[in-house]
Amino acid sequence: MRRSLRLSTLVLSSLLAGPALAAPSGAAGARARFLDVGRLTPAVALEPGALEAAARGALAARIGGGLALGPARQKALASGERVVRLGQRHRGLPVAQRGAAVTFAADGVARLVAARLEDDLPDDVTPSFDAAAAASRASAFSPLALGPGQARLAIWPAPDGGRLAYVVSGRPVAALPIAPVVVIDARSGELLVRYDAATSLNQAKMYATNPTKSPALDPVTLPVKAGETHLSSDAIIARNCIDKQEVKNVSVYGFQLDVHVCALDQTATADANGDFLIDPPDDDTAPEDAFAEVSMFHHTSRILERFRQFDPSLEVQPGGAIEAIANLRVPQGFSSFDLNKIKDPTLPLAPFQ
Repeated sequence: MRRSLRLSTLVLSSLLAGPALAAPSGAAGARARFLDVGRLTPAVALEPGALEAAARGALAARIGGGLALGPARQKALASGERVVRLGQRHRGLPVAQRGAAVTFAADGVARLVAARLEDDLPDDVTPSFDAAAAASRASAFSPLALGPGQARLAIWPAPDGGRLAYVVSGRPVAALPIAPVVVIDARSGELLVRYDAATSLNQAKMYATNPTKSPALDPVTLPVKAGETHLSSDAIIARNCIDKQEVKNVSVYGFQLDVHVCALDQTATADANGDFLIDPPDDDTAPEDAFAEVSMFHHTSRILERFRQFDPSLEVQPGGAIEAIANLRVPQGFSSFDLNKIKDPTLPLAPFQ
């Protein structure tokens, strides 16, 4: 089984450039994210109070003392590191999807800072109507009834700057895999955004790392989007490279060439219970096995979650999902630029090296 992952230049720049990450497209008004790697603070005790104080100090030194941050949330990683996350606030209100995180190494030294902040913030945070009116307006855009107790006043980042808004969240109902979120402008009553926050978790069997190092299959749950029967979420879409003996005309270095290509299909399908309990193939070099597709989705999700522990707002593929391709193969003759082999659909595709 061979796997390939399409990564945007965002991840590559974060790994290679080090000091800075640009804010994703569409995040107008958001101060650029940054990553610092090094010894940012003296060592502190790995206990909540000391870590929070050190994190706030590191952020004040890097960003400035005028930044308002909310209560800290802390997470211990298996590596021994500790991550301290603080959400951005403005005039006492939370700023949605904005904040900062400081990662401490096992020795208690702050080694990494990541932040995504909103600069364009409203001066007036007085709403034009109350939570009951907001819930009533939001209910028109929700499959579930919404009440005033579900409306929370916040600053919602928008292309034209932070907007004072009510974020109205529906409570999940048993047997209904939906959790509507409706955001209403607290000044004009305009609908800003609505989405379903529900995520369906599906059972699968996976190798923890690989069949050699961890040969036992462990039960896992997959963050598949509610209602999906294929391996898709808002962040990741898994596909398989299937050879249908297709030839397409593509541009290569300015030349139009006929190239034998595979179709990028979603072949792993949920069973009647909504699970993806697909067994690995007897031959681990099987060129088109669906187990590799499930494995690709699972491990890509794990990697993304790992990075989001450092920066919860990280978008690898701004504006879309990562396309994770299992069993990626190329036409024979690709490396030697043999044009006859490249366009021959009768030749088996070769594993991508």
